[in-house]
Amino acid sequence: MPDVWELGQRRDESHVPSPLVTEVFYEEELVCIVAADAPYQRQLTLKQYLAAEHIGVDVVEGSQHIPEKCLVAHGYRRRTMITLPYFGAATRCIPGTKLILTTGT
Repeated sequence: MPDVWELGQRRDESHVPSPLVTEVFYEEELVCIVAADAPYQRQLTLKQYLAAEHIGVDVVEGSQHIPEKCLVAHGYRRRTMITLPYFGAATRCIPGTKLILTTGT
């Protein structure tokens, strides 16, 4: 079973129709934000990540496209309990919970 960080670091390789072209001008790591008193270790395994409850941010059609696409490509799904429209609002829901927010650095 691959590590969650390996899955999260793969970039979105969606098809781009011609005559458009793409170029990577930076790469971003995904990180998990949790409450200071959450029962997680400093580094989560994929099994722990998938078993946990998540906060999602509605970036594209109701989901965070990159983490969701990476997980689904490997046959996995997160358990998203709450979906919010903004990352700022999502971070305010973390304290005092076991929820995980996945976001870029």
